[in-house]
Amino acid sequence: MIEHRELPREKIVAEAMQMVCDEGSAGVTIRTLARRLGLAPATIYSHFRNKEELLRQVAAQGFDQLVEATRGPAALPDVQQAMAEGGRRYLDFALAHPALYRLMFDEIDFTKHRGDPTVLGVGRALFELYRDLYARGVATGAIRAIDPELQALISWSAIHGFAMLALAGRLPPPRMPSADRDAIRDAFIGFMGEALRP
Repeated sequence: MIEHRELPREKIVAEAMQMVCDEGSAGVTIRTLARRLGLAPATIYSHFRNKEELLRQVAAQGFDQLVEATRGPAALPDVQQAMAEGGRRYLDFALAHPALYRLMFDEIDFTKHRGDPTVLGVGRALFELYRDLYARGVATGAIRAIDPELQALISWSAIHGFAMLALAGRLPPPRMPSADRDAIRDAFIGFMGEALRP
């Protein structure tokens, strides 16, 4: 039965996120979402102007989940270990949630909504987590003297590229059919860590 009842915004976003994870963002419609929640579509529209606004919120929560997945490793006392484990957790998240990860990075352009308080700072917490990790590494001498802000950008670019190649089915590459993707991942993360040693 479809009702015109109120449902917390968080529950709507959680169900939409589940739909993205199960079917990709193209499978999300306000009508289908409302039916899954037992609501009238108008109830969804009372929280979100349109599907794009809803998906922006799903993507923003995806960034929150990615931060939570990597926060623990970033706090490890050994900076090299923190970088390596953080990289593994980042890639594990991307590979476990491919449709959500694509939504976060490819399908939603957050730069168009910089003035929107509901998407303010999306991705900033993740960037700052790693910037602070690199700053700690420089301060303790665990990594070479680099600009932590620039290194966070470089490292994020590299690990995102690895994630997108893996999601596109290009890792392992056709020329290395017997290679193990986890072994390639570990070699990649190890190389990144070695490049930063003093």
